[in-house]
Amino acid sequence: MSTLSEPGPRHRVPVEHRVLGLDRRTFPFAITALVVYLLWAYLVPAIDDAVPWTDETRPGDVLQVTPDLTLVPSVGWGVQSGLRTTDRTAGAAPPPVLLTKDGVLFRIEPGQWNGSAAELLAQITTITTTTAAAEGFHVTSGANTFVTRDGLTGVLETYAAERTEGVIAALVLEGQGLQIQAVGPPAQLPGYASSIEDMIGSIARSGS
Repeated sequence: MSTLSEPGPRHRVPVEHRVLGLDRRTFPFAITALVVYLLWAYLVPAIDDAVPWTDETRPGDVLQVTPDLTLVPSVGWGVQSGLRTTDRTAGAAPPPVLLTKDGVLFRIEPGQWNGSAAELLAQITTITTTTAAAEGFHVTSGANTFVTRDGLTGVLETYAAERTEGVIAALVLEGQGLQIQAVGPPAQLPGYASSIEDMIGSIARSGS
């Protein structure tokens, strides 16, 4: 699903959006990446062992990522957060998608973003690497492009830390950015690589 690409040209962040040389618009994305990592490393394993999931994904399920984008989850993942397209809700925006299986977390966080997917990923990585340095967070591969089955193009990278390994991906469509993150223990995550790849590849415009 992914192919290597050369890093694109860097664009200077407008001064009104710059804090210490970083684009402050990416702070929510980076904070989410750090929170998900810390959540898995220190809390999720205990919860995952203690609480049986009663809301698992089934064949035919489609989750609403944003009002304009959907995702087809792999079967058998626990739905901790997210709405199926068949759910009825009065809210305009669905909650973030958060799925879990055997201690592996998969999360999608939307937000406003007017730059490229490569720029979004680079800023998330810079902030997360800086704030999580004490946890041994470091990027193991990056600058990989992917194309979903609906033709949406994004970028992804893999990372490792003291207790976890993971994937962070970024996708931008019409002024909205998506941060996609999968994280889990080194012994577990590789076994779900195919499911994670399939779920990322299934992101599509609503109605596609």
